[in-house]
Amino acid sequence: VFAQTTGTLEGQVTSADGQPVEAVTVSLKTTGRGSLTDAQGRYSLRRLKPGDYTVQVSAVGLRTAEQTVTVAAGPPTTANFVLEE
Repeated sequence: VFAQTTGTLEGQVTSADGQPVEAVTVSLKTTGRGSLTDAQGRYSLRRLKPGDYTVQVSAVGLRTAEQTVTVAAGPPTTANFVLEE
């Protein structure tokens, strides 16, 4: 039996009116790791070392948002964002 030593960060990015936003850049500041949201506004970053991360989301025409999250080994950590124009 192997213990999980990494974590996953996942979530959804929506606009102020609740619609999913596609092709938003989701990045972990200071690590260089990142992802883009899919057509449902969802993203996932896997195999992260447990710890605190500052997550930044940005898209052309929308305000950049940031949130600090703590990723633990095992079950996914969720961070959802609402982007304003």
